[in-house]
Amino acid sequence: MRKSAIVIVLMIFSSIFFHFYNKYIIFKTARENIELEDILNSKKDLNRNLRMENIDLNSLARIESIAMSELNMTYPEKDNERHTILYDESKQMFSLLDFFIPTVEALVNK
Repeated sequence: MRKSAIVIVLMIFSSIFFHFYNKYIIFKTARENIELEDILNSKKDLNRNLRMENIDLNSLARIESIAMSELNMTYPEKDNERHTILYDESKQMFSLLDFFIPTVEALVNK
């Protein structure tokens, strides 16, 4: 009888202990979860800010203004003043003179 009473008391104390221990673990995990959510939200905000900065830095208007102010480049006003570099598949070569003189084929011996 005495052994069964000790076992019953031990089981009651162990169930109370594990009840409060599990409650502690749940609260601790909940706090860690909240901290991780805060870190995630701050990283998302930082990512959003960096994307916006990247969009601003890569904007065509900014690139044109830097090209005009710092590099003294100008943008042609007429479409016929713009030239593109094309690679001639039949010649299998390209010369820089082809870009400067687009109407005349450059005579280059290679």
